[in-house]
Amino acid sequence: SGDDYSNSVLGIDGLFRPRPTDTVRFQVLGSRTSYPESVSTEFGQPQGAFTSAALFASYSHSTRKGGWYAELTDLGRDFRADLGFIPQVDIVRPVLSGQRGWWGDGKSWYSRVALGGDFDQSEDQSGALIEREWESRCVVEGPNQWFLFFGPGWRQRGFRDELFKQSF
Repeated sequence: SGDDYSNSVLGIDGLFRPRPTDTVRFQVLGSRTSYPESVSTEFGQPQGAFTSAALFASYSHSTRKGGWYAELTDLGRDFRADLGFIPQVDIVRPVLSGQRGWWGDGKSWYSRVALGGDFDQSEDQSGALIEREWESRCVVEGPNQWFLFFGPGWRQRGFRDELFKQSF
């Protein structure tokens, strides 16, 4: 806090392991912020004190043969953590990811092969699309530490009511 400025963040987080293969993580935050009138005016910030919330939650399941992962990030439009590093607010982003792996038997030409992919979609709090992305991956590991990775992806990015298609 300082002259006509304050930013307070309160939160709770946790890590829970219901089984050795499963992990649940969460963090819930609330912020209360007030900027000087000159800063609010110059940078288009709300006038007076304002509040907002943030949520981070994930569940992962991982075994030797593969696993899956689900995550949700929800950062309110007016959430502020001025002493932390949060590069973007006003976003809701679910992520789903999965992978299946196979291990060589010591005589195989490979040590490990894994196939997987993920999907994520980011929207602002009003539902406007920021990004929708599909990624796939293939990893092959072999003797003498050789490694091959192939991971194509496709996405749509939204900007000012336009959608742009990309592949990589």
